[in-house]
Amino acid sequence: MRTRRPPQSAPYHGGRREATVGSIHSFDGLGIHAIQYAPKHMTEITEAYKDYEPPAGTRRTVEDLLDSVPKNQLVGLERVVLTNADALTGRRKRSWSWARGRKVRHRSEVAGLYHHASRTEGAWVELFVDKACGHVPPWALRLPVVRAIGMGSVLFHEVGHHIHAAHMPEYREREVVADAWQRQLTRVHVRRQHPVISVAVRPITWLLRLWRSRH
Repeated sequence: MRTRRPPQSAPYHGGRREATVGSIHSFDGLGIHAIQYAPKHMTEITEAYKDYEPPAGTRRTVEDLLDSVPKNQLVGLERVVLTNADALTGRRKRSWSWARGRKVRHRSEVAGLYHHASRTEGAWVELFVDKACGHVPPWALRLPVVRAIGMGSVLFHEVGHHIHAAHMPEYREREVVADAWQRQLTRVHVRRQHPVISVAVRPITWLLRLWRSRH
């Protein structure tokens, strides 16, 4: 999901100004521990959770997902922030965006957000891990391919917004374009990282959708 384009006069972090010291990002007054990593690709990964323990292997899964995206399509995507809904405070608790013709609230209804570049910083993606994985049974998250499909479905959608906005603009509806990129990038990732079980992707995806529909 894309956020509304932020003002161009200052960095946008959802209504909060972020102070950065070395590789440690501190979000003033929020009590959030955030560590920035430097993966193989150009896009940095920052973890910023509040009172939440992500599934084991979350950061590694996101690194692998980004590694499967062509590097030229990640140009301009400065970082991916892994966080949870409870880390939203102040005005961000009430923030919202338009998506597919309706108003959706960030805290309760979205699993990911794409933030446009401003004059002072590159574009970035916010991935709410608790939302991305919240509908997947805990036992299934132990399987790398399930984590990849669960988080990849959100991350690749937001990366699709970046590709659409920064590299390959087209005139179809933005969410439709992002969905198309999500499907394409997921297929590439599974074939590259999980070739042996790539034939099982469709049944696994169907089972996850069935489980979600019943919970």
